Amino acid sequence: MIMAQEKQLIKAREEFEAMLNWINQAHDEGLRLDQIERGLFSRLLAIGLSLLAAYMSPSLALAMRGRRSRKKAVRCVVRPSHTGAGICRFSES
Repeated sequence: MIMAQEKQLIKAREEFEAMLNWINQAHDEGLRLDQIERGLFSRLLAIGLSLLAAYMSPSLALAMRGRRSRKKAVRCVVRPSHTGAGICRFSES
């Protein structure tokens, strides 16, 4: 349970560091402000999704453990919403 959470936190940190490297490179290349804004927005969404996955890891593991007695799996499906953010929906399969 902790390992999945740690992996997601490491992924978020790597994405953040990659974003910092990208912003320095964008500055050096002289990208327009709208290009930088779009690039930052998509990278921040990815970081947010990784942090949300880290937050959900323990909860999802507990939910799955509680459902095992009925021999049904619980899964979280992340789908983009109209705002561009991901929506996590739990379903039994």
